[in-house]
Amino acid sequence: SNHLFWPPKKIIHIASTRFVKRKNFFFNQKIFLPYNISIKGDLIKNLEFFLQKKTKHKIKPLKVKIHPFQKKSIKHNDFKNEILLILKKFKKNFSSRSKQNISIFLGATSSVIEALENGCKVVHIVSDPVFESYSDKLWPSLKIKKISENIFQYSLKTNIRCLTLRNRKNFVNDLELQ
Repeated sequence: SNHLFWPPKKIIHIASTRFVKRKNFFFNQKIFLPYNISIKGDLIKNLEFFLQKKTKHKIKPLKVKIHPFQKKSIKHNDFKNEILLILKKFKKNFSSRSKQNISIFLGATSSVIEALENGCKVVHIVSDPVFESYSDKLWPSLKIKKISENIFQYSLKTNIRCLTLRNRKNFVNDLELQ
């Protein structure tokens, strides 16, 4: 209602028909590739920059997840392999004993909000911050820490939700994203 001037009395709050409550381990310790890879070089450069900054504080080892609808894409599998090489290059930054458990999202994605609502710590690396990052002006329930021009760390403000997740048993489309 603040930005689109819809009358508050006509807005109905419902649980998401798309996003479901998951166990947070679904998101933890993973790098999620987007459906569309925009500027691969920028994403890789910024991922390396982020991992370099993390040398003081180790994080748990990360796995790379390709978008479920792109698993057979040569472009996405090549991108995954490039990221795996970067993770190998920075292997000293990872420790299974670390308490830092994060999810990293690359590019434009709505999964950032889903991960936050499921209780995960989120880092978002983008090629175009104007169009791909989240703003606390449009998402007032988000706390945003700008790590660099293209890297953002998000968290939810206490007791404020971005969206209401549907329980699995009530989920309309029971599509399991693996």
